[in-house]
Amino acid sequence: MLTDQNKKQKTTNCIKPDRIMLFSILVIVSFVFGCNNNHNSASLNNMKSEKIIHGRLTGRATLGPMSPVVRKDMPSPYEPADGVKFMILTTSGKEIQSVITDKQGSYSVDLPPGTYRVEMSRSPLGFTKDLPTEVAIAENQETRMDIRLDIGIR
Repeated sequence: MLTDQNKKQKTTNCIKPDRIMLFSILVIVSFVFGCNNNHNSASLNNMKSEKIIHGRLTGRATLGPMSPVVRKDMPSPYEPADGVKFMILTTSGKEIQSVITDKQGSYSVDLPPGTYRVEMSRSPLGFTKDLPTEVAIAENQETRMDIRLDIGIR
């Protein structure tokens, strides 16, 4: 016959079913999260190894001449053209991006290597003979394209 002390010892030496269940759940959860973390870190490593290839189109838009008469002793007859929108299109005419000049008339846009057509939205500021035009963007290089808007003062 088992004494109370023997019964206690026997129950402490065996693993209870609820502890087995808890242990099993912990193993499964750690396996699932471990696999997900390995998958995510592999994805991040693949993303880091993929090199983003692009070039940059930059330039400055100016507006002028600001006076009908231009002399050498006068300051520049052209001012920065703020808020001018340029559209970048494929050579077949599909718009893929646009850029707007800042207060200094500057703009900059990153593009995949290729040939693009650049156009200007209608602007009350003036017109330009510089656009539309095609521009080639090379990998990891900056292509500069300055644009003059003529306000028509002569």
